[in-house]
Amino acid sequence: MHIAPYEQAVAYGHDPYRRRKLLLHKKQILHFAGDMEKKHLTMIPLMVYFDKQWIKMELGIGRGLKKYDKREKIAKEESKKHLAQIMKIKGKRH
Repeated sequence: MHIAPYEQAVAYGHDPYRRRKLLLHKKQILHFAGDMEKKHLTMIPLMVYFDKQWIKMELGIGRGLKKYDKREKIAKEESKKHLAQIMKIKGKRH
């Protein structure tokens, strides 16, 4: 994970690209890895925050969108844009 240098700490900066450790128990890591592999899930960071010298992260496991879900979402967004354009044009006429 890339963590940008803290600008107020000029003298004691850190390498933004160094490897980071995931501080979990072995059972927890195996549990997450098993779920991700068997159920085809993805681990995503939900929140990242600083606590003294530590950078903490809340992780979540989620399922990605299926192809048909993506198509539906795109179609809805396009129809909203189209309606907004029509309303804009009608508003200029009056």
